[in-house]
Amino acid sequence: MKHTFLFKEGVWLATGKFHNEQGEEIDIIGVTKTVHKDNIWLNDGFIELLIPEHSKFYNNYEIIPFDPDKDYTTWVSKTLSIGDEIINGKIVIIKDVLISDYHSKNGTYSGIEISTQIDEKTYESKGFLFQENKKLSSWSVIMTLSE
Repeated sequence: MKHTFLFKEGVWLATGKFHNEQGEEIDIIGVTKTVHKDNIWLNDGFIELLIPEHSKFYNNYEIIPFDPDKDYTTWVSKTLSIGDEIINGKIVIIKDVLISDYHSKNGTYSGIEISTQIDEKTYESKGFLFQENKKLSSWSVIMTLSE
C-alpha cells in the first residue's frame, strides 16, 4: 500500500487526545490540507482543544517533494503557537510509517511525530513537543481523508 497522507492532495480530519504540560488530557479536533505546487508541497492546518477557551494551534509546512530514489525529505514551518519560531524537520518512510523529527532554528524546541497508515484513508498519528528538557505537549489522533 502506498502512502497517501502528504503524497496526494486532500483534506484530512483529525480527532483525538492532547496532553498539556500538566498532564491533563483534552479532546481535540483538527483539519489539515495538502496542496502540491511545482517544487513544494504545502500542508496547512490546525488542531483545536475542545475546552471552553477553544485554543487553536496552526501549522503551515513547506515540504520538499520526495526524490523518487529516496525515502526521506525535509520540511520547514513557521509556528506562531511557540513564539514565531522557524521549525526545520525531516520525514522518513519506514514501511507503513512516516516519522517526522523536528527542531526550532535556535534549538529551543524539538519533537517527533509518527504517523502510521491504517489504510488509504486513515492514519494514526502520535507525537510530542519539548522546550529544551521540558515536555510541553503530546498527542494521539486518528486522521481520516475527507471525501
